Amino acid sequence: MRQLGTLPDAQSARTLCDYLQTLSIETHLDQSSEGSVVWVLDEDKLPQAREQFQGFLSNPTDPRYSESAARPKSQPREPAPRRRHYPRPPRSHTIQVTMLLFVLSVVVTILYWSPWTKPYVARLAFIEKLDAREDGLWRRVYNNLDEVRKDREYWRLITPIFIHLHVVHLLFNMLCLWVLGPPLERHMRSPRFLLFVLGVAVLSNVAQYYWSEIRVVDWQVITERNPAFGGLSGVGYGLFGYLWMRVVYDPGCGLLLTRGMVVVSIGWFFLCMTGALGPIANMAHLVGLALGMLTAYVAVWWHQIGRRGGDS
Repeated sequence: MRQLGTLPDAQSARTLCDYLQTLSIETHLDQSSEGSVVWVLDEDKLPQAREQFQGFLSNPTDPRYSESAARPKSQPREPAPRRRHYPRPPRSHTIQVTMLLFVLSVVVTILYWSPWTKPYVARLAFIEKLDAREDGLWRRVYNNLDEVRKDREYWRLITPIFIHLHVVHLLFNMLCLWVLGPPLERHMRSPRFLLFVLGVAVLSNVAQYYWSEIRVVDWQVITERNPAFGGLSGVGYGLFGYLWMRVVYDPGCGLLLTRGMVVVSIGWFFLCMTGALGPIANMAHLVGLALGMLTAYVAVWWHQIGRRGGDS
């Protein structure tokens, strides 16, 4: 649902909504201190609605608007075959990607916890190929991504997000996914949401791999690589960053974010960086958060470009 505009009186807003209804554009009215706020339920029809809104503002006495307002409410405004499509939920109501991420995280993590399947999961799902020593510890077979690229095992750049190292790790990340994933997937639509998740996963995983540990020794920055990391928290901070900036810069986007969620997320971010909670993939958190915020800012800027183009 997207905000179309505000009209000073309820009668004008009702007339506009009646007219938009004849064009198969479903709307919703809210009252505010500035007047009647008109919302468009289907974002795909927002450009058409904006064009009609500008036409209404330029000539609200046009007979076509009064004719639509005078039409009896019981009279159907759509041919019957087209109205049969209304009961079906729109694509924006689906959360298949969120459910897929949830299921894969739980299944892969359980397989990783099992002593019978852990060696296979570790060799296939970490960002680098790992092998087991007799003492049960893991060692690196390759110390860079050249072999991954050579063998075309590009899934390794994504699959670490499904591995969780303990129960609290899994529960916390699944809670974040379940809170943030559905509203954002409905807002972005599943294909774009999937591309966003994959992009954040790849970039946050690669950043965590190259800068797993950063130290300053003798005025020199020393970085260490560590392929044995996992978790969905980088993607989770990407979702949070997108939601945060989208709500700040586009309040009419239909998304909601409470101040408590912001305080908890940012507080947890800095708590993890202190080292008090043990080894944490802080670089994945940082890159995921930055990517989410940047993507939201670009999305808002793009919508503003389209809005100005529709108004010209």
